[in-house]
Amino acid sequence: MFVLSMYTYFKVIIVGAGSPLDFPELKTDGSKSSTENPYSATDEANERLLGNDPSTARSPPQELFASHTFKNNAPAYRWCSTCGVWKPDRCHHCSTCQKCFLRMDHHCPWFSACIGFYNHKFFIQSLIYITVYCMLTLCVSGATLFEFFWDQDYSDSYISLNMVFLFVTSLAFFVAVGLFSAFSLYMVFKNYTTIEFQDIKWQYSELQDSGYEFDADGKKRRLGHIYDLGACRNWQAVMGTSWVSWVLPIAVTNRKLTGTFNNGINFEVDEELFEKYRHNAEIQQQLNRQLAEYRDRVRGVR
Repeated sequence: MFVLSMYTYFKVIIVGAGSPLDFPELKTDGSKSSTENPYSATDEANERLLGNDPSTARSPPQELFASHTFKNNAPAYRWCSTCGVWKPDRCHHCSTCQKCFLRMDHHCPWFSACIGFYNHKFFIQSLIYITVYCMLTLCVSGATLFEFFWDQDYSDSYISLNMVFLFVTSLAFFVAVGLFSAFSLYMVFKNYTTIEFQDIKWQYSELQDSGYEFDADGKKRRLGHIYDLGACRNWQAVMGTSWVSWVLPIAVTNRKLTGTFNNGINFEVDEELFEKYRHNAEIQQQLNRQLAEYRDRVRGVR
């Protein structure tokens, strides 16, 4: 268990989270400025990349169109001016690493690396291995100390301080890493990244524009997470489809850009929920157009 823990620890670092920079097809023309806003959908940079001028306008590769969602009714694809790449869904730029990562979960200081699409599985397995290893160490050291006091060996010998230290340390790490492992597994079963979870927790995105509906009582409620495919499929999306890949640190991703959902570029979505989002977005856009027309008429009367 110790070997598996160390192996997956270094595997997380060596494999890396994966970046759109690994795909030459996702790189833009390089005519970017470091002062441009990589998240703006209406600035001059996006107009140059997606504008009306056929000689200068560019579009993302068709592979990016296979599965893509526009957030908050943004009229343009996301791209990063710092890295000079198109940003697929769930891709974010790490301010610590100064690089974009595919399905970025978080930047982990314990690994001094970002956790993302390609190393997420090894990260989860590392947490599980460490938790199990701490549990085994806790049981062995606890049993030894229990036997020492039960047999009253303290009457003619001294307790091993090393064993006490091992028991306390393993208990502390078992609780700390175990709780974090439980939280990380919950995120896997819900198909959330840490960034997405925080967005929903603080209601930054789910209740904006098309992210809600009204129930039978007329109360506003979230539509849900569009990438939540059910616990089983969510687990398989990260850990693989075979029990062997669940137990052993085996890679289940690939770096092909086409025809796959396990490359970090495209992701399966809940089709029923996707249709609700699409319908709400269309209504929102129609309402915005009507409000704009009404505003123009009012200004014309004045």
